[in-house]
Amino acid sequence: MSRLLKALFDMSGTASRRKALAALALLIGAIVLGITVAELAPPGVSRFLLPVVGLVSIYWWATLVRRLHDAGRSGLWVLTTFAPFLGVIAALVIVLLPRRAAYDPGPNMARSIGTGAMALLAVLFLLRVFWQPYWVPSESGKPTLLVGDFIVVRLTGPGDYPRGSVIALQHPTNGSDYIDRIIGLAGDRVQLRGGVPYINGVAAVQEPLAPFTEVMGPQGPNAMIPRCSNSPVGIGQTCEKFRLRETLPDGASYEILSIEEGSFSDDTDIFTVPEGYVFVMGDNRDNSNDSRFAVVAGGLGFVPTSNIIGKVDRVIFSSAGRSMLFFWTWRSDRFFKAVE
Repeated sequence: MSRLLKALFDMSGTASRRKALAALALLIGAIVLGITVAELAPPGVSRFLLPVVGLVSIYWWATLVRRLHDAGRSGLWVLTTFAPFLGVIAALVIVLLPRRAAYDPGPNMARSIGTGAMALLAVLFLLRVFWQPYWVPSESGKPTLLVGDFIVVRLTGPGDYPRGSVIALQHPTNGSDYIDRIIGLAGDRVQLRGGVPYINGVAAVQEPLAPFTEVMGPQGPNAMIPRCSNSPVGIGQTCEKFRLRETLPDGASYEILSIEEGSFSDDTDIFTVPEGYVFVMGDNRDNSNDSRFAVVAGGLGFVPTSNIIGKVDRVIFSSAGRSMLFFWTWRSDRFFKAVE
C-alpha cells in the first residue's frame, strides 16, 4: 500500500524515461479500455471506469513531475500538459527529455500543494463510484429541476425504486442520459385522462398552486428558451406555467407544470408496464418526451430497469446563465437543495 501511495502522490522523487513511457502506455490502455467497456457495459458496471482512469491519470501526472526532476527541471513544468491541444505535445516532450543532474527543489510549497491536489483528486475519483454529477440541459424537469441545475445522482443501479422517484437513466436505444420521474412500476396499468395519471384505475390527486413564473430569456449552457402558458411573452417579461401538486395513489407527492390545457399528450391509451421495466414522465408535462411516447416517435417508451443509473439526490449548484462563471445568474436558494 505504501508503494502505491508513493507512486500516486510522491512529488519529490525521480522517474526514468522508461518509467514515464510505461506510465503513458498504462494511461492509453486505461482510456481505450474505459471507452470500450463504456460502450458495451450496463450503467452499473461503467460507473467504475472513471475512478480507474482517474487514478491512472494521477499516477501519470506524478510520474511526469518525477520525470522532470530526473531531467533537472522543476516539476511545475507539468502544468504545460493541461494546455488545450498543446498539452499532449508538452507531455511527450517531458517524457523524452534527456537525463541530467536530478533537480532538488528542497522544501517546496508548490510540491506540497501539488501532492494535496492529487490526493483530493483521488478522493473525488473514488467517490464517483457512488455519485455522478449532471448538468440539467432542458426544462422537462421543471419545477423540480431547472435548466442549469448541477445535480448529483446516487449510483445505485437497478433496484427497487418507488413510484415518484426522480431517476437518471439511459435511453433504451441511443444511450443518452435522461432524468425523469417514475410513475408506473412493472405490472402497473398507467393512463392519462385530462392530464391526470391513473395508476391501476386510481386517479392521482392534483391540487392547483400559484403559477410558476420565470423571466423569459435564454437559460443554461444551451440557451434554452422556455415555453409559457401566457404566450406570447417578450424577452425579459414574466413567463408563466400552470403549477399543481400531484399526489400518486401510494402517497408520493411533488409539483408538476402544465403549459396548455387539453394537450394531445394529456389523454392516452392504457400502458401496461412489462416486467423489468418502468414508466417515467417529466414533471413539465407538456415539454417532456417520456414514456408516453414510443422510441420510434422520439420518446423513451418503457424504460428497462437495467438502464436506471441511479436516484437524483440533490441540486449542488444552480446557474441560469450560459456559464457557471456568470455569478450574477447563480440561484443561491437552490444550492444543496434536496430533490423532492
